[in-house]
Amino acid sequence: MKIYFLIHSMRYGGANKVLVDIANFLVSRNHKVGIVTYLNDERFYILDDRIEILNIYTVFDKKRGIRRIGQTLKLRRILKRNNVDVLIAFDNTAKLMGVTATILLKSKMIISERLDPYNYIPGRKNTMHTRYKLADGCVFQTEGAANYFPENVITKSVVIPNFINNYSQKALPFEMRENEIAFVARLDIKQKRQDLMIKAFKRVSIAFPDMKLVFYGGGPDEEYLRNLVNKMGLSNQVNFNGVVKEVKESIIKSKLFVMTSDYEGVPNALMEAMSLGLPVVSTDCSPGGAKLLIKDQENGLLVPRDNEEKLADAIIRILNNPDFADALGHEAKKINENYHPNVILPKWEEYIRKTVNN
Repeated sequence: MKIYFLIHSMRYGGANKVLVDIANFLVSRNHKVGIVTYLNDERFYILDDRIEILNIYTVFDKKRGIRRIGQTLKLRRILKRNNVDVLIAFDNTAKLMGVTATILLKSKMIISERLDPYNYIPGRKNTMHTRYKLADGCVFQTEGAANYFPENVITKSVVIPNFINNYSQKALPFEMRENEIAFVARLDIKQKRQDLMIKAFKRVSIAFPDMKLVFYGGGPDEEYLRNLVNKMGLSNQVNFNGVVKEVKESIIKSKLFVMTSDYEGVPNALMEAMSLGLPVVSTDCSPGGAKLLIKDQENGLLVPRDNEEKLADAIIRILNNPDFADALGHEAKKINENYHPNVILPKWEEYIRKTVNN
């Protein structure tokens, strides 16, 4: 099959990483694979040399009124010229461009939902429903996300969670780890809520003055967060380490991992931390990705969204109880069995084949 993906760019990000791993797997299965991007941006991840990379950005795309029309026409020509069997869209703009570009073409269209549809702004709900109805197939990460949509979307969809690449290095006992709390995410407080983490850490720092909070990742809200850190008197205890390519090697010696998002799909960063055997604390974010991974009190701790006090209490509980922390980490590491690429990636190939042949 000829399978093409459409996404904004190949820069650092959770959806981008998943797309790359799926593309690399499919090309290893002897499919013809291409990735189309529509922003003028850098490439962060390593791709198989057999994957074709195309970019439909031009200088004319700076003219907002004609940008998407021009890009959609370019995408349509690519699909037609290359006789593509299926296009898989990985972000909201890509969904709109994809369903438009494939009208009256033989190319099928699959939408991959990476976020929380319940978080879409009210005015966008109907337009999002239309995109999913026009698509030939839909891939959701959780049942909760799928259930947002009407029955005629659900019947042609499938739920495929993210996967985790195993990391062979053995986790250190809790008491031998560095006094560091790891936080891996794009610096975007609307979704990731690093502001909540900083406020909770203020409470944690009183009980554990030697503890550091380390943010890994970059994003639009870095300056705001740095100012918040300074305002709360935490500049000596909070580090911003930027985007790190091999982030697992950076966080494996941390005391614990924290995620504070209001909404997520199935969070890659949380999965990676659990796969390393780190004790984790996460908000119970919509539409249920964290709850899918974490059995509260068994392999991690779940706390309500936007609750600074309970977040701080959960972190302090782990820091005060090394045996409990090691037990959580031991159970968390079992995630490698259920979400191994050999389990998850063939489901993508099976569903793509089913949609193309339908």
